Amino acid sequence: MSKNVFKEIEESSKGEAFKGMCEIAHAFMKKERLDAEDEVKNFLDKNINFNNDERFGSVSQVIKNGLNWYMIDYLYEKGAVHYLVKNNQFLEFGVDDGFIEANLRYRRMIDNGWNEVDAMDECIDEAAYANGTILKACDEDRDGIGKLGYEIFNKGNKAIYYFITGTPNEEFSLKKIVKEIK
Repeated sequence: MSKNVFKEIEESSKGEAFKGMCEIAHAFMKKERLDAEDEVKNFLDKNINFNNDERFGSVSQVIKNGLNWYMIDYLYEKGAVHYLVKNNQFLEFGVDDGFIEANLRYRRMIDNGWNEVDAMDECIDEAAYANGTILKACDEDRDGIGKLGYEIFNKGNKAIYYFITGTPNEEFSLKKIVKEIK
């Protein structure tokens, strides 16, 4: 891929809205992940089946065993993105939400030391894979993974509101979600 698709969106008529929502979502998820760092480490230690040696390969296998960190993080982030797109008159579902999700992966990869070209090549594929695999798993197990997934999504949707208003609510934090699931 290599070309920066986000730059193209940022230069379009909805560019400022897109860029602003990506910045808010990135700051929100960065804070939530940092706050939940200790719980996540404990969670990963207890879930020995989760590894990422192959590109996405293990995620499909882990889904069979229930929720894992990749899924929790994705569903929580997806809830936050849903809120941001829903409450922005310049953005639309089915187009902008997917690109914001990919942009968040891109920014996270950059934060983790990836170069821009490799991050751009990977982020769209990873976002598409997460959407296809995790949402499918939730749909197939609506009373199990799907029910928990929907709860995580809703907490991310509510937590971003509290983040924006400057009144964080621990009830909807990623840290609390991980504590409850592990």
